[in-house]
Amino acid sequence: MPYFMEQVIEPGEKLIFRNVQALRAAAALLVVTVHLANSTGFEARYLSPTPAVMKLFGTAGFYGVDLFFVISGFIMTVTTWTLFGNAANSLTFVLRRITRIYPPYWTVLLPILLVYLVRPDLVDSHAGTHPNVFASFLLLPQLGEPLLLVSWSLVFEMAFYAVFAFALCFRRPLLPVILIAWTLGIASASAHWANSHNPYLRFLANPLPIEFFFGIGVGALVMSGNVKRPAIALAIGVALVAILVTLGTLHDDSDYPNLWWRALMGGCGFACLLYGVVVLEKDRGVTFPRWLNALGDASYAMYLWHIPVLTVLGLIVVRLHARSLSAHIVLLAIAFGSVIAVALFIFRYIEQPQTRALHRRLSLR
Repeated sequence: MPYFMEQVIEPGEKLIFRNVQALRAAAALLVVTVHLANSTGFEARYLSPTPAVMKLFGTAGFYGVDLFFVISGFIMTVTTWTLFGNAANSLTFVLRRITRIYPPYWTVLLPILLVYLVRPDLVDSHAGTHPNVFASFLLLPQLGEPLLLVSWSLVFEMAFYAVFAFALCFRRPLLPVILIAWTLGIASASAHWANSHNPYLRFLANPLPIEFFFGIGVGALVMSGNVKRPAIALAIGVALVAILVTLGTLHDDSDYPNLWWRALMGGCGFACLLYGVVVLEKDRGVTFPRWLNALGDASYAMYLWHIPVLTVLGLIVVRLHARSLSAHIVLLAIAFGSVIAVALFIFRYIEQPQTRALHRRLSLR
């Protein structure tokens, strides 16, 4: 989900973090593996009873969203570093976020809604619940699954953007105060409403937004120039993420018994990884391959479209009755490749022109 880099910091000054784009690609690919490998995913639904080749990768994929949240906090910080203390900048920020998030999201959601009205069994979010269509379109909290399964994370993104826009109205030194207040609010809500039947109260009690704060911390360090020892940061990040994935595997669930552990360990681990790759690029010129940057550019499209693509492909695959292990592996590779190809196409010919046109109109106004 989200995590959308605005390259321009000030007129005439561009700040590009290629390694961050590569991490966005990694996060999107991790999320794709979840819906290839989990118990209701592409492999189990359309390729069984052949061996579950992807099963080992399914748990790690859950934490692609945590990486997205950390990246989002970082990007929002470095792209607005000089814009604090101005309500007009806050309004511009909100308008750009809205035009960046909603139009591509609605582009995929409308056909999903049409399919859901006719064949709800083909939509992942149908399982056992009826999604709230109004909340799904506006990215508002709901107790059940949203119409597009992965859009639950966009609800957190929009809440983060709202708080960040509020912070832009004040001088930058007040940002930590606002984040501390939000953390205390989450802690208080978690103590009282973690299991509430009110979707808004339960949403307020979820500690996952704390992961955005870790990204903000990395962004502040980078923009202040106080950066060193990237190798140590990378080692710590790898260790923490390994523990995160191991604990998730042991519990055989996407969440820990206590989401606070996931938020704190995931936020810290991915923040260390992010810090390490950014400093390696900034100070030593070490960058990931350019093809990862291209996938990073298309990461939002990949995040939004991979479940519909896998569903359509699954309906085709199930008719082939391919049962051998070799066919299983080939079809998994085709599924992965199809998701990537569709994401690149959507980004190039739909999402990018759409966003540019909307931002151009905002600039003219």
